[in-house]
Amino acid sequence: MLFRQIERLARCRRIDRLVVTTSTDPSDDPLVVECARRDIPVHRDSLFDVLGRFASAARVFRPDIVVRLTGDCPLADWELIDQAIDAFQAGGYDYLTNAEPPTYPDGLDVEVVSEKALLDAAVTAVLAVMILVLLVEALAQWYAILSRGKEPVLQETPYVATQWAEGD
Repeated sequence: MLFRQIERLARCRRIDRLVVTTSTDPSDDPLVVECARRDIPVHRDSLFDVLGRFASAARVFRPDIVVRLTGDCPLADWELIDQAIDAFQAGGYDYLTNAEPPTYPDGLDVEVVSEKALLDAAVTAVLAVMILVLLVEALAQWYAILSRGKEPVLQETPYVATQWAEGD
Protein backbone atom coordinates (compact mmCIF):
# COMPACT_ATOMS: atom_id res chain seq x y z
CA MET A 1 0.00 0.00 0.00
CA LEU A 2 2.84 2.39 0.88
CA PHE A 3 4.48 2.00 -2.51
CA ARG A 4 1.22 2.76 -4.30
CA GLN A 5 1.08 5.99 -2.31
CA ILE A 6 4.68 6.80 -3.21
CA GLU A 7 3.85 6.32 -6.90
CA ARG A 8 1.05 8.87 -6.53
CA LEU A 9 3.26 11.28 -4.57
CA ALA A 10 5.78 11.28 -7.41
CA ARG A 11 3.28 13.49 -9.25
CA CYS A 12 3.57 16.29 -6.65
CA ARG A 13 5.22 19.40 -8.09
CA ARG A 14 6.04 20.84 -4.67
CA ILE A 15 7.72 17.87 -2.96
CA ASP A 16 11.39 17.70 -3.83
CA ARG A 17 12.39 14.83 -1.54
CA LEU A 18 10.43 11.95 -0.08
CA VAL A 19 11.70 10.10 2.99
CA VAL A 20 9.98 7.12 4.56
CA THR A 21 10.13 7.33 8.35
CA THR A 22 9.62 4.06 10.14
CA SER A 23 10.54 2.41 13.38
CA THR A 24 13.62 0.53 14.47
CA ASP A 25 11.40 -2.43 15.33
CA PRO A 26 12.52 -5.60 13.50
CA SER A 27 9.02 -5.95 12.04
CA ASP A 28 9.83 -2.93 9.85
CA ASP A 29 13.01 -4.49 8.41
CA PRO A 30 11.27 -5.84 5.26
CA LEU A 31 9.93 -2.33 4.56
CA VAL A 32 13.44 -0.89 4.86
CA VAL A 33 14.82 -3.55 2.52
CA GLU A 34 12.13 -2.83 -0.09
CA CYS A 35 12.70 0.94 0.19
CA ALA A 36 16.44 0.40 -0.35
CA ARG A 37 15.69 -1.76 -3.40
CA ARG A 38 13.63 1.12 -4.80
CA ASP A 39 16.17 3.83 -3.84
CA ILE A 40 13.77 5.47 -1.38
CA PRO A 41 15.52 7.12 1.58
CA VAL A 42 14.48 5.75 4.98
CA HIS A 43 14.86 7.15 8.47
CA ARG A 44 14.35 4.88 11.46
CA ASP A 45 13.63 5.80 15.06
CA SER A 46 11.21 5.04 17.89
CA LEU A 47 8.27 2.72 17.31
CA PHE A 48 6.09 4.58 19.80
CA ASP A 49 7.19 8.22 19.50
CA VAL A 50 5.98 9.27 16.05
CA LEU A 51 6.59 12.98 16.69
CA GLY A 52 10.11 12.18 17.88
CA ARG A 53 10.67 10.07 14.77
CA PHE A 54 9.63 12.91 12.48
CA ALA A 55 11.79 15.39 14.40
CA SER A 56 14.74 13.02 14.23
CA ALA A 57 14.32 12.70 10.47
CA ALA A 58 14.13 16.50 10.16
CA ARG A 59 17.42 16.83 12.06
CA VAL A 60 19.05 14.44 9.58
CA PHE A 61 17.53 15.68 6.31
CA ARG A 62 17.16 19.41 7.21
CA PRO A 63 14.04 20.29 5.17
CA ASP A 64 12.58 23.79 5.20
CA ILE A 65 9.15 22.25 5.55
CA VAL A 66 7.83 18.79 6.31
CA VAL A 67 4.74 17.32 4.71
CA ARG A 68 3.43 14.57 6.95
CA LEU A 69 1.44 11.84 5.26
CA THR A 70 0.66 8.43 6.65
CA GLY A 71 1.49 5.23 4.82
CA ASP A 72 -2.01 3.84 5.08
CA CYS A 73 -3.47 6.39 2.65
CA PRO A 74 -2.74 5.01 -0.84
CA LEU A 75 -5.13 7.45 -2.52
CA ALA A 76 -3.27 10.61 -1.47
CA ASP A 77 -4.21 13.45 -3.81
CA TRP A 78 -1.04 15.06 -5.19
CA GLU A 79 -2.94 18.16 -6.32
CA LEU A 80 -4.36 18.65 -2.82
CA ILE A 81 -0.89 18.22 -1.35
CA ASP A 82 0.58 20.78 -3.76
CA GLN A 83 -2.23 23.21 -2.91
CA ALA A 84 -1.54 22.75 0.81
CA ILE A 85 2.17 23.43 0.33
CA ASP A 86 1.42 26.50 -1.82
CA ALA A 87 -1.00 27.89 0.80
CA PHE A 88 1.48 27.16 3.59
CA GLN A 89 4.29 29.02 1.86
CA ALA A 90 2.15 31.89 0.58
CA GLY A 91 0.67 32.52 4.03
CA GLY A 92 3.91 32.27 5.97
CA TYR A 93 2.38 29.65 8.28
CA ASP A 94 4.19 27.38 10.72
CA TYR A 95 1.56 24.65 10.47
CA LEU A 96 -1.24 23.83 8.04
CA THR A 97 -3.64 20.89 8.14
CA ASN A 98 -6.85 19.88 6.47
CA ALA A 99 -7.48 17.26 9.15
CA GLU A 100 -8.54 19.39 12.11
CA PRO A 101 -11.39 19.96 11.89
CA PRO A 102 -11.90 17.16 9.38
CA THR A 103 -12.74 18.69 6.01
CA TYR A 104 -11.84 15.89 3.61
CA PRO A 105 -12.59 12.15 3.60
CA ASP A 106 -10.22 9.86 5.49
CA GLY A 107 -7.10 9.20 3.48
CA LEU A 108 -6.78 12.74 2.14
CA ASP A 109 -5.22 14.21 5.30
CA VAL A 110 -2.30 16.56 4.77
CA GLU A 111 -0.13 18.24 7.38
CA VAL A 112 2.52 20.79 6.47
CA VAL A 113 4.84 22.09 9.17
CA SER A 114 7.98 24.19 9.25
CA GLU A 115 11.11 22.44 10.40
CA LYS A 116 11.40 24.88 13.31
CA ALA A 117 7.81 24.28 14.48
CA LEU A 118 8.27 20.51 14.20
CA LEU A 119 11.48 20.55 16.25
CA ASP A 120 9.95 22.93 18.81
CA ALA A 121 6.90 20.66 19.14
CA ALA A 122 9.12 17.63 19.74
CA VAL A 123 11.05 19.40 22.51
CA THR A 124 7.82 20.70 24.05
CA ALA A 125 6.29 17.22 24.01
CA VAL A 126 9.27 15.76 25.85
CA LEU A 127 9.14 18.55 28.41
CA ALA A 128 5.38 18.18 28.79
CA VAL A 129 5.74 14.48 29.61
CA MET A 130 8.47 15.23 32.13
CA ILE A 131 6.42 18.00 33.73
CA LEU A 132 3.31 15.81 33.86
CA VAL A 133 5.19 13.04 35.63
CA LEU A 134 6.61 15.53 38.15
CA LEU A 135 3.18 17.07 38.64
CA VAL A 136 1.51 13.72 39.24
CA GLU A 137 4.26 12.73 41.67
CA ALA A 138 4.01 16.03 43.55
CA LEU A 139 0.22 16.12 43.71
CA ALA A 140 -0.70 12.43 43.67
CA GLN A 141 -2.68 12.54 46.89
CA TRP A 142 -4.58 15.61 45.73
CA TYR A 143 -5.43 13.95 42.43
CA ALA A 144 -6.55 10.77 44.13
CA ILE A 145 -8.83 12.68 46.47
CA LEU A 146 -10.22 14.79 43.64
CA SER A 147 -10.80 11.92 41.22
CA ARG A 148 -12.08 9.31 43.68
CA GLY A 149 -13.78 11.47 46.25
CA LYS A 150 -12.20 9.54 49.12
CA GLU A 151 -8.86 9.00 50.81
CA PRO A 152 -6.46 6.95 48.71
CA VAL A 153 -6.26 3.34 49.75
CA LEU A 154 -2.54 3.08 49.01
CA GLN A 155 -0.91 6.13 50.60
CA GLU A 156 2.58 4.97 49.66
CA THR A 157 1.74 4.72 45.95
CA PRO A 158 2.32 8.08 44.27
CA TYR A 159 0.26 7.07 41.21
CA VAL A 160 -2.87 6.06 43.09
CA ALA A 161 -4.95 8.47 41.01
CA THR A 162 -4.45 6.27 37.94
CA GLN A 163 -5.23 3.00 39.73
CA TRP A 164 -8.94 2.27 39.51
CA ALA A 165 -10.38 -0.68 41.32
CA GLU A 166 -12.97 -2.79 39.53
CA GLY A 167 -16.42 -1.34 40.08
CA ASP A 168 -15.26 2.28 40.66
